[in-house]
Amino acid sequence: MVLIPRSTVLGLVLGVVLLAGCSESLFGNHRAGNGGDDDGGVTGCTAPCDADAAADFGGTSGRWRYLDDHRDRSWQPMSAGNQGLTGADPGTRITTCRSFPEEPACSMLPGALLVTTAAPAKNDPAIELAVAEPQVLDLHLEAFVPAGGADQTIRLYRNSREDELFTTTAMPGMPLDHTLTLAVIPGDRILVAVAAKTLGTSNIGLNLRAPASTTPFPATCQLAVPFASAKGTTVEDVCGNTVFTYSLAMGSARPPSLDSGPFPEQGKSATFALGEYFERGPGGSTMSPPLDWSQDVTVQFWALAGARSVIGPEPALFSDLDADYGSGIELSLSQSGDMLKVETCAAPVISPTPVQYVDANATYPNPDDWHFIRAVRTAGHVRVCVDGVPAASVAATPCTAPSGYALRFGTRAAVADPAFTGHLDDVRVFTGALPCNPAP
Repeated sequence: MVLIPRSTVLGLVLGVVLLAGCSESLFGNHRAGNGGDDDGGVTGCTAPCDADAAADFGGTSGRWRYLDDHRDRSWQPMSAGNQGLTGADPGTRITTCRSFPEEPACSMLPGALLVTTAAPAKNDPAIELAVAEPQVLDLHLEAFVPAGGADQTIRLYRNSREDELFTTTAMPGMPLDHTLTLAVIPGDRILVAVAAKTLGTSNIGLNLRAPASTTPFPATCQLAVPFASAKGTTVEDVCGNTVFTYSLAMGSARPPSLDSGPFPEQGKSATFALGEYFERGPGGSTMSPPLDWSQDVTVQFWALAGARSVIGPEPALFSDLDADYGSGIELSLSQSGDMLKVETCAAPVISPTPVQYVDANATYPNPDDWHFIRAVRTAGHVRVCVDGVPAASVAATPCTAPSGYALRFGTRAAVADPAFTGHLDDVRVFTGALPCNPAP
């Protein structure tokens, strides 16, 4: 995934909208169900997507939901009123410039949504775009806080807040305009949430558009394994046009077990029994396409650790580490489960100098809970975030050669010594550096 930022930060003059009454017909096409990567019947944007949150507001496209973001990986549709939607927190609302064209935000962003935040609040007004087919989206985010309003946090993310795409502070009177290109797979949900930093503000201009993109899929998506379903002994890599085979340490393949993911919308996850792992390609094959380490790379996934042992190898979660050619990366847990370790090649092979590697160790919170892990390798650093919070950073000049080993989940790439038990979900690799820095 490549981010193409064109940012400025934003603002405007404020007005108050009182939404009352009840008119379900205005918003009668809310999508039913949780969606998620395992819901093949989810309504959403088909390729090529041409969605506009404000223009589609109150329509029947089935692409959007307008939600309370509870900040805890759960969401609830807002309540329909006669001219818009009202949230669970008093004072949080979403309507449009079509209903209130006189609002100052509408002069700056004609045809936008009008979003009202409250503080203190437990729920943030949010918009959600559902994806029905693999494709590339050109996302265009605009926002404008009225003059006299207060700073607002604008958060753009995929599926949950931990999977951050872009976060900034929108300041009164300064327009925000940000564009990014994003490869998405069926079941993905792209969300924008607006949160008051200190004070709520009325009628903030906001819009998210996804005009039809000419960029072919998969673009910068190197790997996407949502564990949506299994076919025999394999699961699909949606971006890589290949499969991962579930195997025993001795090499024989077996059907994988899929179970609940970190939250309902995320669908299913893969269950790892002791001594078993996933390998890219048919079992035992090293002919599957290697990851491209010649540019910035982001590796991310959800993990839930199972039983742990203080003896034996450290449980590897993700690995294509190649000590012979100097390539790849490995993410593993300590035997006690309280540390997350990332190891990567730090200097290419220049004979007779041996390959150099660097380690970064991050404190890992309660391993009995689901956690979102993101490792970002750039030209000068490897950074690790856990649940969207920076956890470790180490300087490294990366090696760019492809690994000679097939990528594996649940064991090391070079030696099949699987010690990980538990669950992994939504494993992805992107060309490009996604955020792994403190949010504003």
